[in-house]
Amino acid sequence: MRRFLPKSLRARLTLALVALTTAGLLLLGVATTWVATTAVSSMVDDKLDNSLTSLDRMVEKGHSARPHDRPHKPFVEYTSQAAGSVIAVMVDGAVTDSAVFSDESPAPLSAAAVTAIESQEWSDGERTTFDIPGLGTHLVEVRDNVHGERLIAAVSLADQQTTATWSTLATVIVGLLVLAGMAMATVMIVRFATRPLERVARAADVVSSLPLHSGDVQGIPRLDDRDIDDSTEAGRVAGAMNRMLEHVDAALATRAQTDRRMRQFVTDASHELRTPLASIQGYAELTRQESDVLPPLTEASLARIESEAARMTMLVGDLLLLSRLDEGQGGLRSEPVDLCHLGQVAVNDARTVSPDWRWRTQLPDEPVFVDGDHSAITQIVANLLRNATTHTPEGTRVTLRVRPPRDGTVELVVADSGPGVDPEFEPTLFQRFARNDKSRSRRHGSTGLGLAIVAALVDAHGGSIRYQRGDVTADHVDATTRADDDGTGASFVVCLPVSNDELTESGDRTNSATA
Repeated sequence: MRRFLPKSLRARLTLALVALTTAGLLLLGVATTWVATTAVSSMVDDKLDNSLTSLDRMVEKGHSARPHDRPHKPFVEYTSQAAGSVIAVMVDGAVTDSAVFSDESPAPLSAAAVTAIESQEWSDGERTTFDIPGLGTHLVEVRDNVHGERLIAAVSLADQQTTATWSTLATVIVGLLVLAGMAMATVMIVRFATRPLERVARAADVVSSLPLHSGDVQGIPRLDDRDIDDSTEAGRVAGAMNRMLEHVDAALATRAQTDRRMRQFVTDASHELRTPLASIQGYAELTRQESDVLPPLTEASLARIESEAARMTMLVGDLLLLSRLDEGQGGLRSEPVDLCHLGQVAVNDARTVSPDWRWRTQLPDEPVFVDGDHSAITQIVANLLRNATTHTPEGTRVTLRVRPPRDGTVELVVADSGPGVDPEFEPTLFQRFARNDKSRSRRHGSTGLGLAIVAALVDAHGGSIRYQRGDVTADHVDATTRADDDGTGASFVVCLPVSNDELTESGDRTNSATA
């Protein structure tokens, strides 16, 4: 039943009011028709009583004034009967006299009407409806007098039926007109009454579409003061909505201020740490130059200091880069970059650093260009390849694939056949300092910033990145190679806008092919 009901409050209120109005009009119509019918029936009963009393009086008067062989004058000479009345007298089951009265002169009943009356079994005091041939339905009453005569009086029910019909028709027509007017008035009243709620709903829709999660929202819209009224339910909702929006705005302002302070702190700390880290690494390298006179333990310790200083320097650099990207000060340039050449060089470098992984490339025959910063895109690819070797065991297949431009974008995929990512970790995969310690090894050490930097750089280039479970490049790998896989795999798909030069060349090639 509920699925057939309207869902909006306005429609439900309108439907409820119209239904109540319809029920009220229906009851009123039934009552009006019943009252009209009852009144007409009472009038018919009174008319019948008068007709039969008049007939009885005239017959009795005739018996007193006339000889027994002619007890009364012919009925058609009577003038005391109303139009629509029928009178008759029966002696020993036969009609001896009768008359039907109308607006014109009275006339005797037809032979068919007489026959119908004679064939009916009547009893003294009986009152019933009877269909007289040629005259219609009548209300008939029978009375026996002391002279052995049966007096019959009848009144036509045509007026009653006509009155009932017209009363019902008038009630229906008036009811429909009133219902239509009430429906229109209800729609207007409900629409006017729910207008503040509609404005509240629109404001909520606007607020829900704002990127509140980013914290970078200026000026959350408020409801007008005209919608705020503590004396109405809608006004109280509007007031609560405004207060809630004020709290949200204040919270976002506080968050934005805190983020700015944090970014400033990270930037300042990164700048301050770079100098001492460079000094530590430099002095360690300088000391190791005299390694021929240093004990082995000291030399190993200095090497460890150098590697940790280098790792800290890289971490500080990553933090400084993220801070600059957050401030929109990444200093990225825009130039045509060949993804195929860049990807091949990055895979060659990764193969040199990590020879124990199985490296593959799937590149188109022709160059694929995107507009972007060459160093930043190189870092994107290098971070994805480093992420694959950091979180997969040796012997894992790592594939870099570049797809030709399609729908104005270029797709770069870095996929591996390793253990994959824990499904619970997927929502936080591109957040800063996120680590999937349960399923992916930290054997080489991970700061948790690599994928965050990739996401930030891709976003700065107007692109997008997504994680896809499984190795999406496995369809192009032969069965023998896939047999060495030991995991479900993971794929990172980067989509970047194609270079304007690439679009122009593609259009020229299409036009040449068409010609």
